[in-house]
Amino acid sequence: MANALQALLASDGRSSKVVPGLYIDAAGHLSDSPFAGSGFTGAVGAKTAPSGKRSQTLLIGQNAKGWATFDARPDPGTAGTGLSYSVRTGGIIRNTGRPLLIDVFAGARALPH
Repeated sequence: MANALQALLASDGRSSKVVPGLYIDAAGHLSDSPFAGSGFTGAVGAKTAPSGKRSQTLLIGQNAKGWATFDARPDPGTAGTGLSYSVRTGGIIRNTGRPLLIDVFAGARALPH
């Protein structure tokens, strides 16, 4: 699924990397949503689980500088709140400025909860 999505994103000449993973909160809990919920305090980053590679934890303010929407653009956040991400969040923007989109559905199968 991630490979097919990556091929579609590359068709416009600006490919974005897509990897399976989940959102991570400050306590290290994983979720398929960036929003706070039962046992999850809200995303501060993402944990990737690329096929055949070591997982990587990317945290905003450390090795990532912001959230990306599904179209690989900076996420403006949720209006009227202090949240730096919205329902359009689909990944993160690494410190290099390149977006890394997270396929949370594949990640849910690849990572233990």
